[in-house]
Amino acid sequence: MPRTVNLLVADARWSAGVVAAIFCLTVLLNWSGLGPGDAERYVKSALAWREDGFHLGETHWELRYLFVLPMAAMFSVFGPSETAAAVPNVLYAAAIVAVTFYFARRYVGNAEGSVAAAFVAGSVFFVARPLEVEAYGPEAFFVALSCWCFVASRVEKERYAWLIAAGVVAGFAWTVREQTLYLMMVFGLLTLLSRKDVFRSCVALGFGFGSILLIEWLYYWAVAGDPFYRYRIDLSHRTIGQNVELKGSDASLANRFIRPIRDNFTYAMTTPFLLLAALAAWRPGWRTVLAPPSRRQTFILFGWMAFLSVPICGYIFNLALPRYYPVLAYATLLALALACVELWRRHGAAPAAALAVIVLFANVALADFVKYREYSEARFLADYAMKSAEPIETDPLTANRTRHQLMLRGVPSDEASRRIPIRLAPTPGALFFKSHMTQRQPPTWCALVIADVRPVIWTHALIRHAGVDRIAGGKLRATVARPQPVQIVRVLEEEVATDPATGAPCLSPPQK
Repeated sequence: MPRTVNLLVADARWSAGVVAAIFCLTVLLNWSGLGPGDAERYVKSALAWREDGFHLGETHWELRYLFVLPMAAMFSVFGPSETAAAVPNVLYAAAIVAVTFYFARRYVGNAEGSVAAAFVAGSVFFVARPLEVEAYGPEAFFVALSCWCFVASRVEKERYAWLIAAGVVAGFAWTVREQTLYLMMVFGLLTLLSRKDVFRSCVALGFGFGSILLIEWLYYWAVAGDPFYRYRIDLSHRTIGQNVELKGSDASLANRFIRPIRDNFTYAMTTPFLLLAALAAWRPGWRTVLAPPSRRQTFILFGWMAFLSVPICGYIFNLALPRYYPVLAYATLLALALACVELWRRHGAAPAAALAVIVLFANVALADFVKYREYSEARFLADYAMKSAEPIETDPLTANRTRHQLMLRGVPSDEASRRIPIRLAPTPGALFFKSHMTQRQPPTWCALVIADVRPVIWTHALIRHAGVDRIAGGKLRATVARPQPVQIVRVLEEEVATDPATGAPCLSPPQK
């Protein structure tokens, strides 16, 4: 490598500065507040901790304390807001970048570790998307740290201390999501295959993991009177939605078998990188690349984790989407970092730089593609409701999001519900907010406000301009469709020219 490049990747301070800059840029470009999924559930629980003190929790979302309690702490320090809600995930994302930088440089190589940390710092999967308050952000951190502790146990002299640490951190991951049990399963398998002091190694792993379980059991026994309180709640939980749990004909044996494979080849945040890693590995000579013992141990561990986490989560836990086994995405970025540096050593700067640019640009494009802009509608309605003397009805999903927006602005829960009532059938004479989610629209209305509130997503616009959506059709067309304006309307029984309540003129409907 050229001397300047050697300095950049070998000197930890220069490398850390570049990685930190990529991470900060990723955060600045992608922070957009709450996103899809269960963000409101975590916010509600964190608000309960802040306002009412100790809060045991009655749902499995509320019992993810390592996710909820940091959010509650941010609310206590800075006050409730979307920014404060996202701070814990920013810190977890920064932590996984730091862990990658330290351990990958130590066990894979200075250059490889620096590139891997840069790839993670710019990742849509590990940084951009978790900022929207996703539970897999902290899960991914604990999974990665636990794996690195196990790698350290295979290389360092303090073998048993590292094994205990791997078990402890795996226990933390378990308290966030139970399917991370695959960590201990793979640790145990590799310990047995290594045939190196198997008994004491298993005891050390079990002691670390078991200590967290014991603490959890004692806590729930003391507080709830049931050491298995969390497990009973989780067992009764059923996530709704075909992406997580199959229903009806989709639950056939064939569909259950094919679903993890299909999801891995159609999941925007991971599929391109899996394909890039497969292409990079499609050449001879990788045995010599993995020859150094610490590097070999690293890729043995992450390879097995990536390979076994998919069937364990997809078939045993029935959770097939890649966000439920982040170790696969993490292992893919490690492999791409190794391939990038090896390309540089064997073929020069151009192909290595091309691969790095492709990886980083793909993350930027995919982060834009998967951005969830529908919360812009809830924010708009919350702003309007704060100034409106009348309640504003809307559909259930938009109402739930808007109520949480109001609560994050200091509005009590009951007052937020009063301001934004849920109506499946709009009430004549009432104000109604028509979002893109509104399916049952008022038969007749007077539009008082029409506004474009969802910002343009440039990747969606490019796809529409190129006509790809017309060729692909189906789901892609719906995903990239131009967002329609929202409307605040007066529900009427007959058409009029002005609002009967305020005398304001009725606006013309937007052009589709």
